[in-house]
Amino acid sequence: VFKAKMYHGISTSTLPQEIVAHFLENNRFELHLKKMRKTLYVESLKYREAIHKYFPASTKVSQPLGGFIFWIELEKGIDTLEIFKRSNEIGISIAPGQLFSRQSDFSHCFRLCYGIPFSKKVDVALKKLGGIIKSYSLNKSKL
Repeated sequence: VFKAKMYHGISTSTLPQEIVAHFLENNRFELHLKKMRKTLYVESLKYREAIHKYFPASTKVSQPLGGFIFWIELEKGIDTLEIFKRSNEIGISIAPGQLFSRQSDFSHCFRLCYGIPFSKKVDVALKKLGGIIKSYSLNKSKL
């Protein structure tokens, strides 16, 4: 282990190490975290507004206390694995609820990251995702 660390440490440039050390010694890390928390909170509000605008009215969105992930709950009976497949085909990535339980308790839920800065492209993607979800919601109600 010592040899591996030595080889790794020997190849690490001194300048980045000095920069990181200076950053930490001068309390810049705490300021960075404070700024990042504020930025993520503002991003979460923008995403939440688009979700409420484009997704079915019955959609429930978590209020994260940290991080940059929403837990989104749709109507029971909507299969988010199917929504994952359709959205993935057009370049939109979600994490279907089935990944987070061995039972099918969360098959109508999914995780959505809001760590990407909100933009017109994100707004269009959320609108498309909302359309996919609404189409599954409509098909479910016809059964």
